[in-house]
Amino acid sequence: MHVGENHINPHGIALHSIFMSKMYCVDMDIIFHWLVSTFVIAITAYILPSAQISSFGVAVLAALVLGLVNAFIRPFLVLITLPINVVTLGLFTLVINALMIMLTSAIVPGFRIDGFWSALVFGIVMAVVGYIVSLIITY
Repeated sequence: MHVGENHINPHGIALHSIFMSKMYCVDMDIIFHWLVSTFVIAITAYILPSAQISSFGVAVLAALVLGLVNAFIRPFLVLITLPINVVTLGLFTLVINALMIMLTSAIVPGFRIDGFWSALVFGIVMAVVGYIVSLIITY
């Protein structure tokens, strides 16, 4: 068997084609979630006067950076703050979310959060808006 050949299972279905279609779906899911996150960030910034986004492109970049920050930095912070998170019954996670939003604001030009408390409120409102959007759009 050589690289690039389709593997045929007993039912006659090309496994390579199935794999590629699943990869396409995964890529589309990621793009769709990214766009939904972009809209959630834009709506939240529109609702809160303490958050400003200069353009839709900045909202797209902020969603990307926030997603990367939440994927790579947030798990480490949750792990090292586990004792205080247990004592506060998980409420310290709101502080970590606010810090991730502040970091995103510092990285993305055109995305501004006025301070820690604004970032904390931004995270809470973003969660509520995301929940409402998830009720409207099933993904």
